[in-house]
Amino acid sequence: MVGIAIVGAGALGTYAMERLAALALHGMLDASAVDVRIFERTGRFGDGEVYDVGQPKTNLLNTSAGELALGADNTVEQAKSRLLPGWNNSFLDWCHRRFRETGDTIYDVEAGDAPPRAVYGEALKGVLGSHVDLLRKIGATVSLIPAEVTAIEPAGHRSFNISAELDGRTCLFRADEILLVTGHARRPDAPAGGGKSYAANPYPINLSCSCSVVPPGSHVGIRGMGLSAIDLILALTEGRGGGFEPDETSSRRGALRYLPCGREPAKIVATSRGGLFTRARSWLGAGNTRLRTRAWFFTPEAVDRLRRTADGTAAGGKIDANRGLMPLIVLEMAALFHAVAAGDISKCPFSVGGGVSRLYEDLLNGRSVEIDALVDQANAEAGSHASFRPEFFFDPLAYFGGTAADQTAVLIRLIEVDNAQALLGANRSPHKAAAEGVWRDLRSVFSYAVDQGGLTPTSHRDFVEKLYRYHNHLSNGASLAVMEKVLALLRAGVLDVSVSRDPTWSHDAKSGQWVAVGAGDAMRRVDHLIEASIPTIGQAHCASQLHRQMFQSGILQRFKNTLGLETYVPGGVATDGSFHPLGAASPWREAMTVLGAQLDGAVFFQPSAAKVNCNDGNLNKVAAWTNGVAARAGRKTEAVS
Repeated sequence: MVGIAIVGAGALGTYAMERLAALALHGMLDASAVDVRIFERTGRFGDGEVYDVGQPKTNLLNTSAGELALGADNTVEQAKSRLLPGWNNSFLDWCHRRFRETGDTIYDVEAGDAPPRAVYGEALKGVLGSHVDLLRKIGATVSLIPAEVTAIEPAGHRSFNISAELDGRTCLFRADEILLVTGHARRPDAPAGGGKSYAANPYPINLSCSCSVVPPGSHVGIRGMGLSAIDLILALTEGRGGGFEPDETSSRRGALRYLPCGREPAKIVATSRGGLFTRARSWLGAGNTRLRTRAWFFTPEAVDRLRRTADGTAAGGKIDANRGLMPLIVLEMAALFHAVAAGDISKCPFSVGGGVSRLYEDLLNGRSVEIDALVDQANAEAGSHASFRPEFFFDPLAYFGGTAADQTAVLIRLIEVDNAQALLGANRSPHKAAAEGVWRDLRSVFSYAVDQGGLTPTSHRDFVEKLYRYHNHLSNGASLAVMEKVLALLRAGVLDVSVSRDPTWSHDAKSGQWVAVGAGDAMRRVDHLIEASIPTIGQAHCASQLHRQMFQSGILQRFKNTLGLETYVPGGVATDGSFHPLGAASPWREAMTVLGAQLDGAVFFQPSAAKVNCNDGNLNKVAAWTNGVAARAGRKTEAVS
């Protein structure tokens, strides 16, 4: 009997079960010889915390329904066999099927719609249950264990002992194969002095935003202004009964007005290091489509040339993110900006042998090329009516506000302009093309350049702490519909961003309040503080007992980027090319696989939700894991052509 343990039953755990079911169904894994145990700390199998089915339906995904997968499709190279004839792992098809079955309009979604997170969670929960039923039907033993795994230790030959807290007691389990897909890290529940007025983690939303935690009429602070923060803001307003209606006084298409319900907080004070909400994703309705184009400058070939130039130097083949990578990124952004402005994304707007081309060659040959010089030459050579301005993307507060003291007015203006660009879509908006066409659509090139220590250690720190924030701000934002709601809440005064940019937070023990002090000694007091940013799994304050035990025992190691005397430890788990932990000794190493958010820092961008019809990376990694399980169990793997 082969004991298989999946630690974490969110999206990645669900995809793993789909592949195990496919292997067993097609005779590539002997189901009768398989004992699968799925451990989930929250007890929510399939949906987990982020896609919790109980969260408010106001919390929307930032990915359109037509892009989401529930398992492998024909494009996934490592998973050629389908689960069942005619089975479709498209989330959109699942929604349409549910709408036909129930008539509930929440499932009546179009391909370009941003669906509720809870609905995607419901789909994950449902398909996980189907995979469990199928495996059991064809002879496998499958157990769903609502327990937190607290320790994993090698035992015997290629076996592990797993300790888990179940019903108040520690239980011991054995496994021959382990897939660690635990998801994001969590903070300790309460810091010194904070008590019940502090929520260390945004999820589950139902808990952090409940009326017992944040009473109606109170003041609440949110530290972070990304997707999790927006989930919290909408749960505290629309999720409590507030509403939105078209703003007939506005000339902007899609403008909304907030209708308070009386149960929301009096003020929601949002802050972050950059003081910015993420920008809206391009709207995919009314014939708008995703921007599909090939890169001209920021390519794997260009990355290879930068490495060859750095080889034999003090950089040892590693790229300087600031001097090498960032100029390439900005040049690609300028090219897409001007191509869309000219109305032809199939043609590079810069001539071969021109000034831009010469600067590009200088950069790849290791000469210092200033970003300002690249931008000036690009604007001059493109000859379009538009001018590419990097500060619009990288320093928008200065671009829109200059020295203006009214932070709220500046953010409102920024969101208005950005929403107008999102409404046009990336095929018609030069600004959205430059942002999304590079920072989102070329993620594979980012990974090729950055992953597993591809950058010098010092510039790797800059990438994680600064440049990666550009990625989140420019291309990993909420939908246009959601950002119109954020804008309406700003205008209504419910959402307060007057000290949004990197304030100092402290707890006033005398009043029991939290205090945010921003620029010019501007101050806001709140009754409750919710953390909306997510720590990495390797940080010292990570609350996972399992990861602390595995780091201390050496089974897992934190990834280290080292060059000479320089070392940077970004926090992610160190793995080999097959995502087996480098800390585990042979023969246990190949029997354990680590995927997902635990790799953040070592591997660029680890989303949980998989995409359809694009040879999705997550689905390939999961399929490769199941292939390895089958091979080590003595069965043939899925044929890969």
